[in-house]
Amino acid sequence: MNAGTILYIPVAQAEGGATVTVKGQLYGPTLKLDGTDITTGTAVTIATDSTRYVPLSVEGTGSLYLTGIAIDYAAGSPAATSHTVTVGPNGQYRTIQAALDANDSSETDRLVLKITPGDYREKITVTKPGVTFANADVTAKRAVTIRASYYSSNTFDADGKFVPQDEFDLGTNVFDIPTNSKTVNSTKAIIFNARPANCFLLDICISLTPHSRSYFCVLDILPTSASVAV
Repeated sequence: MNAGTILYIPVAQAEGGATVTVKGQLYGPTLKLDGTDITTGTAVTIATDSTRYVPLSVEGTGSLYLTGIAIDYAAGSPAATSHTVTVGPNGQYRTIQAALDANDSSETDRLVLKITPGDYREKITVTKPGVTFANADVTAKRAVTIRASYYSSNTFDADGKFVPQDEFDLGTNVFDIPTNSKTVNSTKAIIFNARPANCFLLDICISLTPHSRSYFCVLDILPTSASVAV
């Protein structure tokens, strides 16, 4: 991330606040989270009185080599029970989204997706709370990577209907990014959309590799713990 870049991190409303840890290496610039100077590798407490976007800005000159962002909610607690399904070439489901669509999940009975190491090129939407994405390799020596090689062409017909240009064009939708005292309307291509609170990613890497035609490539997630590779 070069100086001048702002990354907006969605956080859920939760009692007790949350801590955010930005992982990576700074090469010159100042790093600010929600307007406060921070350093990489150090947990910073933020308010979670409402669901909102928290800005992470790279200021000055130089760059940040970002390797991960971890969010830990103080109010988080383990579920009473859980049920596990497997995902992968030899699993119960071949794709992550298929496993999500076919199984229920709640705060009291969590769905655990045990995912075989490998690359998963999917547009994933989580609409159920309490889902855990877990690497089936408990040593985490082999990676589970959800890759983003998609884009948003921002192409519409005369009636204002979005027209995808190819199989990688995910589509656009308008959303609001808060920037200081004003709101900016922009378009985004959502790669991993997990809006319910208390979604867990355990040794899972989400690799954002924007398509050459991409306008925005957005990770829309409210996780307790996640690894994000940009």
